[in-house]
Amino acid sequence: MAYYSYIGLLAVLVFICEGYMNSVDDIRRLEKRLKKMAAEDERRRDAIWTRWAESVANRGKKAEKRVVYGTPMEHNQWPWLVSLHFLRPFAFTEKTGMKHVCGGTIISSDPVWVITAGHCFSEDVYEEFSNPDNWEVVINEYNQYQQEPNQIKAHIDEIHLRNFSAITLLNDIALLKLRPIPQLQLEDVADLDEGEFNTGQRCSIAGWGQVSYRPYGLGNFIPLIASVSLIDNDRCSELYSAAKTFTFYIDQSTICAGSQEGHDACLGDSGGPLMCQSSEDDRWKLVGIVSVGNECGMKDFPGIYTRVTYYRDWISRVMQPPNGHVEV
Repeated sequence: MAYYSYIGLLAVLVFICEGYMNSVDDIRRLEKRLKKMAAEDERRRDAIWTRWAESVANRGKKAEKRVVYGTPMEHNQWPWLVSLHFLRPFAFTEKTGMKHVCGGTIISSDPVWVITAGHCFSEDVYEEFSNPDNWEVVINEYNQYQQEPNQIKAHIDEIHLRNFSAITLLNDIALLKLRPIPQLQLEDVADLDEGEFNTGQRCSIAGWGQVSYRPYGLGNFIPLIASVSLIDNDRCSELYSAAKTFTFYIDQSTICAGSQEGHDACLGDSGGPLMCQSSEDDRWKLVGIVSVGNECGMKDFPGIYTRVTYYRDWISRVMQPPNGHVEV
């Protein structure tokens, strides 16, 4: 991509015009105009870079869902919440200054399995996402700018996708098998929802993502948590029918959640958990996975999440050994 710079051209014009200027004031006026056009050229370069960075980081921004109006989590409040670090050069991480790209949830400790969004590991979103060597799973992460005393950096052995479609954004789910981690305890693992939560249930989302849709690249260095309510899929579809610029597919494999206060996930929260607390035993259950939505924090457009109960059979099959292949 190229753009035309006016700096060199104007410098030549100044040199030529100086010979024909009748006064010092004429020269000063020309120099002032040159500086103004130079500043406009700089702004133009910044705008071009921003558009390019966004297009590389999100081939279709809506594919990378993103916590808005959240409050800081306590350290180890959700021990199952992990940060997925992308180790290759990437526009989003270069903007944020952090390696964090997506979130995930530990759902098994022996062996160790993490569940996240399919678009975080899809070649159709970014070519290098599908290579496990390009990633690091950070357990007990809190401050992205500090090395936590009990922090664990784990390698991904296997990546399993469930026919994720970059066109419909359905089947937005992935399972990551990690190398054994003896330090993990049972309380570090999230329970999966078995279908006990209904429309109107208050739940929570958490992650290191942006607190607003713009400006792009301002990720949060500590995780935020926010409260949302589950929304009926038919009502969610009605709300999204007003989105003229993008088609969102909502079916039995998805679940919607939002709030009148605009609480929402945002860029960098992809793959993180939507958790609801059981009234029976007070345990948190994983109900959804942060997937897509119309920008961030728009109360008329709830967040769209991958529904965990829909994929319970697939999750069980993948996690049963042997698992020596990558499903596409």
